Amino acid sequence: MKLNIFPQLLGTFLLTMSIASASTLAELQGTKGLTETDLKTMIKKLKKTPFQLIFQNERVDNKYYKSYKEKNLDLLSFYTVADVKALRELLIANPDFAAFAPFTILAYKNLKKEKDSDITWYGHVATDTMLNIIGEKDKGLRTKFEAMVAKLDGFITKELKPIESKKFTFTKPLPKEPLQKMTKDVSDVDDFEDYVEDFMMEYHSVFVDNHFIPASFLDFKMKYEDLDLKFEEYDAFWVAPICHLGFTNTIFNRGTPQAGVLAPCTVYFYVPKGSGKLHVGYAKIKNWIATAEVTDEKKLANMKKTSDLMVKLFGELGFK
Repeated sequence: MKLNIFPQLLGTFLLTMSIASASTLAELQGTKGLTETDLKTMIKKLKKTPFQLIFQNERVDNKYYKSYKEKNLDLLSFYTVADVKALRELLIANPDFAAFAPFTILAYKNLKKEKDSDITWYGHVATDTMLNIIGEKDKGLRTKFEAMVAKLDGFITKELKPIESKKFTFTKPLPKEPLQKMTKDVSDVDDFEDYVEDFMMEYHSVFVDNHFIPASFLDFKMKYEDLDLKFEEYDAFWVAPICHLGFTNTIFNRGTPQAGVLAPCTVYFYVPKGSGKLHVGYAKIKNWIATAEVTDEKKLANMKKTSDLMVKLFGELGFK
């Protein structure tokens, strides 16, 4: 009997193509019996590396329960980090590197009723995905960013000794324009140090009034001055990440904790030297939708609402 193997070959080909076209959101590592104390110890030792802790938000699962009476995770913590010295050359070449400067080490643990409840999972956005959201195409710069992140990965592996890993992939394309970018005229500003301080008060006021939470603040311009490192390409450059407890509860606490690698949203501001233009940028929430493959209609509606609100609030701050 002659077999028709074409359908089988076609199926295999399509499966292979599907796997090949999948991108990675994150490849998380897992350690059995890892405790909160172990995580804290690892973070304390971070000062021995080129990275520094910019912001930490621990036991967010408890904050969700306190505010919304939902308990779907046994642990959810965020550690936002940056290698300030290594970033200098990258930021000079492309300010959009700040979309992941800093970026987050996520740690979470499932409830005891889950099959892997004895394992704490941790990791960050896949380096390639970070670079694709940033939009950097230069191979040399990509390699330098990858080498920077690899040092952190080596440190974490040494300290936490993972025994398992799991990869979260996505097949939807990233947005054509992954970064939200807007500008504001600041040609009348003489002293940017004072301006940054005044602006941040207004920025916090506007966003806090709309239930966003300031996550941290890092002034690269001042940091490099303190380190006696040249950073003359900008009159000002700072990052001010934010998060939204209610928004993230609907995502991380309802079946998609791995999407937490994208939080908090790193909002970055910079003024190219002599330009009189303040730029703001951040990774769009559309990236969350694509990479975490969110399909629930209520979640999608909430994500779009939050995305539109952020653009509206920056409009109120004078950005176009």
